[in-house]
Amino acid sequence: MNNLNQLKLNQRKTSLKNRNILFKKNKYAYKKLFNYLYESKIFKDSKVISSYISINSEIQTIDLNKKILLLNKTLCLPVITERNKKLIFKKITKRTKMIKGKMNLIEPSINSKTIIPDLILAPCVAFDKYGNRLGYGGGYYDYTINELRRKNKKLNLIVVGFSDQEVEKIIVNENDQKLDYILTEKGLIKRINK
Repeated sequence: MNNLNQLKLNQRKTSLKNRNILFKKNKYAYKKLFNYLYESKIFKDSKVISSYISINSEIQTIDLNKKILLLNKTLCLPVITERNKKLIFKKITKRTKMIKGKMNLIEPSINSKTIIPDLILAPCVAFDKYGNRLGYGGGYYDYTINELRRKNKKLNLIVVGFSDQEVEKIIVNENDQKLDYILTEKGLIKRINK
């Protein structure tokens, strides 16, 4: 393991411990947080929205996913594929069958229709104000966002987290993709270009 990867691994471990503590303190902050999203132009203008099913100490998304459907938006959820660390996005309806997929994550059945989102909401371990996201280390979102942005320059990526998950600087490598906005209990904030 090279020095950069070791630094990133250490940052991830520290940030996960921090997020676990924040989740216990702010378990219901998501209610306020998602109101900022619903009121935003970016959300109102989006037709196909990719969310996620939260796990562990991630911001809870059950109510968000229900609301997206209630607002007559098209909801899709990511599915991890075997090839190339790529995510595909499956359309969700009230009748979509959910299964336990890769890494024991709950995801839509592979038989669900594959669609392409114009807005992606992604979980994070940590983030910085410059639009860098620290995930779990698999690179699935980074690889997929890179591919999607080549096809759709208007694709928006919003990272969802607690404001205290912000760190001074995320350690990045050449594969890491910048996010466009940060959604916390303090609001929806555009990243600083650097």
